[in-house]
Amino acid sequence: AITLSGRIVTDPAGTAALPSYAATFIWMETASGSVWHGRHSASDKSPAGELLVDGLLPGAYHLRAQGARWRLKSVVIAGADYTHKPIDLASGASYSDVVVTITNATTVVSGPVSTDSGGPPQTAAVIAFPVEREQWVNYGIYPTRIASVRTSSTGQFRLTTLPAGAYYLIALPLAKADAWIAPDFFQRAQ
Repeated sequence: AITLSGRIVTDPAGTAALPSYAATFIWMETASGSVWHGRHSASDKSPAGELLVDGLLPGAYHLRAQGARWRLKSVVIAGADYTHKPIDLASGASYSDVVVTITNATTVVSGPVSTDSGGPPQTAAVIAFPVEREQWVNYGIYPTRIASVRTSSTGQFRLTTLPAGAYYLIALPLAKADAWIAPDFFQRAQ
């Protein structure tokens, strides 16, 4: 089994203390979305600020963090950024220099959706996805940079869980809110 270890820090530094329970909302999921490898949570027995995830099988994973007030900002392993790309874990390798940065800052993307005639749609959904093509595959079970939200009765939408970055936004009929799951959706939508 493979182990990841390191530390958990906050950003913006100094404005909010690292919660003692920070490790409880950090986990690993397979990049392929396969449930065969399971979901591996960070140990809640680690001292505050330390990260330990063990029992991992070789394969590609994403490190995720999501709490009531905290979101993942970055994942750095031995100086390389793995925030939005899979971590390819190899048997026998050492992963002891992991720095997970969490933030309580939120990003909000909101606005109106209108039909061709200029009025609000009766029912619609807005899908946000990253402009980086390499993030259109192997994004795991719970992708952090892909979101779908229903519009209000006045055609307004509001996304509050996306990390900072560049995105495409597309409005579709509500019945197609999950269309992004199809393998070629992002190529067709771009």
